[in-house]
Amino acid sequence: MNEDKISTKKAWLVVLALWAIAAWFILKTGILNKKQATELFFLNVGQGDSELIVARDYGGRPTTILIDGGRNAIVTGELDRVLPPDHRLIDLMIMTHPQLDHFAGLIAVIQTLPVRVFLGTGRKGEIESYNELREALIAKKIPYVVVGEGDKITYGRSRLDILSPSPQELRDPELNNTCVVFRFSDASISAVYTGDIGFMVENRLAKKYDLASDVLKVGHHGSKFSSGSAFVKATNPKAAVIEVGQNTYGHPTKSALDRLERNGAQIFRTDRDGALKITKEKNILTVIKL
Repeated sequence: MNEDKISTKKAWLVVLALWAIAAWFILKTGILNKKQATELFFLNVGQGDSELIVARDYGGRPTTILIDGGRNAIVTGELDRVLPPDHRLIDLMIMTHPQLDHFAGLIAVIQTLPVRVFLGTGRKGEIESYNELREALIAKKIPYVVVGEGDKITYGRSRLDILSPSPQELRDPELNNTCVVFRFSDASISAVYTGDIGFMVENRLAKKYDLASDVLKVGHHGSKFSSGSAFVKATNPKAAVIEVGQNTYGHPTKSALDRLERNGAQIFRTDRDGALKITKEKNILTVIKL
């Protein structure tokens, strides 16, 4: 597969804009039986990133969106727990950027579950494992669609607005600055997914876009170089989720945690709370430890 020849054709649908309403929390242990609420899952894959969105159309039918897969096959066990029993597949797989702790687990997912479409920036990875991902996509005949700032994907009542990377960011030698960043929204819930971006990209997005959302997937595992004050204020999340495991980097850092807390976000961490499910109904944001 040659990234220079990857298809950039996209499907477009028109949807009405939906405005977010302030919410409050119910924190519970266990699994709620909610029939048609969109579910945001933050999977426990150790020191890495992996999230699943189970979006629902107006008839309650699911669409599954997997964002990153951690660094190994642990993600397949996490998905086995949370995928809808009648929808054991990934409709849309998104790789935020080609670093091991974000893409390597996607290889195992591709080998064990049907995947309909793969989204990425077209930026090549710099380690050998990336070739395994490319080969897996070819072997399963999964189309790779290149996305970047300004692209929009809509289905039913759900919408993904791709906010980054810009063409300039995509050329940055620092892979963290090339991440796919997007805002997911539907009739009830909204969330910003950040990959590993740092202050430079955060500041650009905060100045350019309306980022206000119920949930923030905290950038770069709570690095001291992410979750800047302006960005956190712009997203103004009620829940901030840090995907993190045992590490030697000091993640999450006190400075990042302090900035999130000062803005009033309730912080959740996969290293302490395990996998999480977040839903919102009747203006109530519910966070469930799985």
